[in-house]
Formats: sequence, structure tokens, C-alpha cells
Amino acid sequence: MQFDEYLDQLPLLHTWDGGRTWNTGGFHKWHLRQMHDLLNDPALPVRSVLETGAGNSTLTFLFARPNRVVSVLPAGATDLADRIRDYAVAAGLPVERWTCEFEQSEFALPRLCREAGDLAPFDYVLIDGSLGMPSVFIDLYYTNRLLRPGGFLVLDDVNLHSAKEAARLLREQPQFVLKLDLGKALVFQKIAEFREFGDWNSQPYVLRRTAEYATQPRPEAL
Repeated sequence: MQFDEYLDQLPLLHTWDGGRTWNTGGFHKWHLRQMHDLLNDPALPVRSVLETGAGNSTLTFLFARPNRVVSVLPAGATDLADRIRDYAVAAGLPVERWTCEFEQSEFALPRLCREAGDLAPFDYVLIDGSLGMPSVFIDLYYTNRLLRPGGFLVLDDVNLHSAKEAARLLREQPQFVLKLDLGKALVFQKIAEFREFGDWNSQPYVLRRTAEYATQPRPEAL
């Protein structure tokens, strides 16, 4: 199957009401096209992909044929993984390059970091799992450690306050630049070696907001 054929009829992989209704997930074909084009840019090679969550993003990654795709999913998401795998096999995609970690990301990602040691083995990261606080920041912290300099970090659902705050933090970090604005998702490129976010006084976004609070009668007030 060609990628354009896939985009024309995205598979209905997700249900959130016990199978009464099905949908394609949060990414529309325009988003997936933009991500696919980035993954296939010969000037910016992507050999390995890590995502929290899975769905049509996973299939888009497999269509780009990197060497490795890793999806971090909750233990109860095996049915979703089976649907993705069945579609990928039927479409002739390299499913042998795809692995799933069936564990909450706050446990799976630290383990992947320990296994990687001093290496940053991934070229592309998508944060699209649990997007509440503090989960999105836990995912950001650990996926950053796993992302090589020059690689891409994608934050989905920036319409949510939790993801938007993570995006604001990245937008002002000098080690990241905004590469693509996909509306609901932002693609940042990591332009420098950067494994630790450090304390609050090394984060420009936190420094700026703290200075704004200092102008108020009670900076500590909520």
C-alpha cells in the first residue's frame, strides 16, 4: 500500500465507549502528511522513533520505514496494538521494526533511559500518551534524555493547558527551536546537547514567569 492510499481512508483504530463507536484518533491526514514528510527529509535522517501512545501515528512512522519504532502503551492497550499490527501486516509495512512497551510511561521511560545509559538512541519522539499533569512533564523529562541532538520532539494536544505549559517551557529553552506548527501539535528540534532541564533558574520560561509574579503584591498568591 502507498502512503497516499492510506491517508485517503485512515483506519478506525480507537474506541472510547466499549466499541459502540470508532474513530481514527486525534491526528487528521494533514497532520500525518506533515509528520511523514519530515520523517522522509533526506537532510534530517530519522532512524529511530519513540512515542507515548499509539495509533495512526504508529502507522505513519512505519510507512516512513525507520529502523526502529517503539510505542509506550498502558498494559490494557493490547487490543489497540493488535489492530495496528493487523493493519500494518495487510499494508505490507515492516512490523518487525515495531515494538511495544506495555507499561505506564512513568515507569517504562526511566527503564529505557537506564538501558540506554549515556546514549540518546532516538531521532524522533512523540508525546501523546497521558497528557495530564504531571504525566506530560515526566514524559518530557525522560524522552528528552533519549533524544539525540538534532532530533525532533513532538508535543500533541497543545490545546490542553498541561501540554501547552510544556510547549511554553520548550519554546523558550535555547536548546530547542520550533520546527513545525501543526495546530494541535508542535514539532521542536533539539539543536544542542541537553540532557538535564536543571533547576528553575536555568529555565528561561520559569525565570520570566517568576519575574512577572514578583511585580504582584503577593507573588506567592494563587
